Amino acid sequence: MEERFSDEIYRYEKDLKMPYVTSVERQGMKKGQEIGMQQGTLLTFREAVVNVLEVRFGAIPKSVKNGIGMIDDPDLLKILHGKAVVANSLKDFKEILVGTGLKATA
Repeated sequence: MEERFSDEIYRYEKDLKMPYVTSVERQGMKKGQEIGMQQGTLLTFREAVVNVLEVRFGAIPKSVKNGIGMIDDPDLLKILHGKAVVANSLKDFKEILVGTGLKATA
């Protein structure tokens, strides 16, 4: 019965020129989409923090950008975004960033 089912799917795909996507392939595609969305979210949050700092303080040292770029926790990036908005100076923000365990002292 399983072989007959596979044959029917093959004929159906051939008629419609549609490739069959296995459940494992679908799961892989879904996982890839989730990873892509997570990476996109992190990139957006990182850019938001850097943007606020640039608007408020001008040019931002590469070490600070690199430190922000190393953060893979969206919740921490949200917190840093808020801190960037209210920091009194870039020096104050760098101290906050160092407090997260990242090195951004240049």
